[in-house]
Amino acid sequence: MDTPSFGKAVDAAKAINALFDKAFGEGQLQEWGGDESDENVFSIANRYLTPIDEVGAGEVHIPFDKNIDPNGALGKMAKAGHIRTADNVVNYMRRKIGPNGKAR
Repeated sequence: MDTPSFGKAVDAAKAINALFDKAFGEGQLQEWGGDESDENVFSIANRYLTPIDEVGAGEVHIPFDKNIDPNGALGKMAKAGHIRTADNVVNYMRRKIGPNGKAR
């Protein structure tokens, strides 16, 4: 994509990479680079599902809650060679402040 907005995103990602490289020390992070064509690219993935051939024996599929997969699209992918295991589940906690101003 050769658009101004994508170019800005690439520049911002490179700046973030340089900032983290300084924070962690030179050589600690994987060097920024393009693919085989030497283009600027982003490799993006998620961990909703894991390919079935990458999980250990005995792993059990954990169904998606309707809030996560309201139309069943992720569930259909699970039937096509993918699985959702405990490693794919994301749990959240919410901090509440009580009437006394303290967290509970």
